[in-house]
Amino acid sequence: MASGLRVSTLAFSSCTPFTSTGMIGVEAPDNKSYMYGLRYAEFTVPIIKAIQEQQAQIEILQPGTSASVNKIENLETEMAQLKEENEGLKTQLAQILSRLNSFDRDLEQCCFNETGSASSTQSPSAEDRALLEQNVPNPFGQTTSVRYYLPANIASAQLLVHDLDGRQMHAETLKGPLPGQC
Repeated sequence: MASGLRVSTLAFSSCTPFTSTGMIGVEAPDNKSYMYGLRYAEFTVPIIKAIQEQQAQIEILQPGTSASVNKIENLETEMAQLKEENEGLKTQLAQILSRLNSFDRDLEQCCFNETGSASSTQSPSAEDRALLEQNVPNPFGQTTSVRYYLPANIASAQLLVHDLDGRQMHAETLKGPLPGQC
């Protein structure tokens, strides 16, 4: 048996046999019925050196890791702020939609009958309002008609027609206080 303290033994079932000079810290058996042995004391220095090298690499990578962690924290904070802002925008949108629906209901009560068409037979009252009905035909080509009503306290008004770009295409003076068509 080779000199040195035998701390542990390992069995190698189908390996190429080591020679006594082939690998440091490995003891080849004296005959085939014995097992290979390891001298752990001879592995200590290389293991400590490997751990020191690994620690040096960790220290090199550590600042990058810290910077990445800071970036992640900043992104998480920004994402939370954006979520909060998004919730605020959702609330504002819901309020706007509610107001729009309310406006549509008020418009229908004010200016439309049960069939959904503009009512031209509204009788004047204390709350008399001007009324401008939908143009017919809609969409139109060269010509269209628009029915209107001006209350008694309005002598005339002006109807301005604009294209999609906002340019004024036509101006029509409306005479009141009776229903009319232009």
